[in-house]
Amino acid sequence: MPKNNSYEYDSASGRPIMRDIVSDGSKRPVKSEPKPEKKEKSEGFNIRITRPGKKSDSRVESYFKKGSVERKNARAKFRRRAFYLIPAIVALAIAFIYMNSFAKALVVITPRQEFINVDLNIRASASSAILRDIPLEFVSFEDERELNQAVKSIKTIEARAKGVVVIYNNFSTAAQLLVKGTRLEAPNGNIYRLENNVNVPGAKAADGKMTPQGVEVAVSADQPGETYNIGLTDFNIPGFKGSPRYGKFYGRSKTEITGGFTGSAPIVTEEDLSDLAQKAKAELIQGFKERVKRDLPSGFFLPENAYDLKMEIAESRPKLGERAERISVKYIGKLSGLALEQQSISRFLAENYLKSENADVIRVVNLENLPFEVLEKNMNEKTIAFRIRGRAHFVWKVDEAALKKDLIGKKGERRDVFKSYGGIERAEIKFSPSFWKIFPSDLNRVEVQQIIREG
Repeated sequence: MPKNNSYEYDSASGRPIMRDIVSDGSKRPVKSEPKPEKKEKSEGFNIRITRPGKKSDSRVESYFKKGSVERKNARAKFRRRAFYLIPAIVALAIAFIYMNSFAKALVVITPRQEFINVDLNIRASASSAILRDIPLEFVSFEDERELNQAVKSIKTIEARAKGVVVIYNNFSTAAQLLVKGTRLEAPNGNIYRLENNVNVPGAKAADGKMTPQGVEVAVSADQPGETYNIGLTDFNIPGFKGSPRYGKFYGRSKTEITGGFTGSAPIVTEEDLSDLAQKAKAELIQGFKERVKRDLPSGFFLPENAYDLKMEIAESRPKLGERAERISVKYIGKLSGLALEQQSISRFLAENYLKSENADVIRVVNLENLPFEVLEKNMNEKTIAFRIRGRAHFVWKVDEAALKKDLIGKKGERRDVFKSYGGIERAEIKFSPSFWKIFPSDLNRVEVQQIIREG
């Protein structure tokens, strides 16, 4: 019978060690397993692991080939995504910069407002030394208007030609008196008469020679009619004929002699003059109103009847009763006024009716539309007393420039900015475009609009 093998025990674990049982009592050699080959570390995905004299393991090589392809595909996929993603990011960044550069904000605010019926007497003066409630500004403007129009009146007339002649004395050094009506004869035989007495000065004598001296005198034709209209010419004095003075006293035209006429013609009448003067006066008044609006100091206004206006005709051509196709009138005027400062009146009314300690931040927006009754004025002392009454519209001021800066500088809720302004009753921000809700950082792209209610 086979002989049982004895058990040996492992000293470390205490377990029996199995031995092969052989029939002949000899130990069967145990076949030793080959040790696994030590794998070399790969430095890359494409390195094949082999040993000299051995064939490569196809499964290992396939694994690494598969990993390499997947990585190549991943990199290609990433590059494809980046190709589209990067331009999209750049486009979005450009769009953001563009919109942020051109976007605008409209800040619509409703300031605090009140309507109160007022009735108050106010004293104003240009001098602080005079008892006053408010100051005023004395203003003065000068202007003129010149108009012309066709003469409307037609009459049948007989007009004598008129002109100016210089009478010379070449007879003696003694003066010669010529009386009004003295005749002058033109070369064509027309007779003209002096319109005034004239004293012709004596000639000057030097070295035996006489130098004639002359004097100007107005003349008119002896008869009406156009035949007496002549140009520049010389004249004799028929009254001296037969005496040594004839030829030594003579006349020479200073101007042409014109205006002679007989028949129907337009004549300047009082009606023509008055009609044109009224038109010139009306234009002059309108011109003063425009000057007041344009040239009055900023913040001042000129109530009705708070000024004096003086106007007069400076010149009219031709004169009344003369024949002419057209008439021209020049009107001159001077306006002196007592201009009132709007804020001073607003402050005075606010102090009396609103009992406000900070009346400077309140204004009456309809001040120029309220009735002003001038009770007394003195243009020399530059004082005025007036009564103002009606429904005054008080509006609290809002510093728009400061508001815009505060809104731009605010990083959090902008509602807190509006709350810090006591003069704002309601506020709203409108963005342009409407979907862009980022507040501009440029003052020029922020607009403030105030809503003033109707009374």
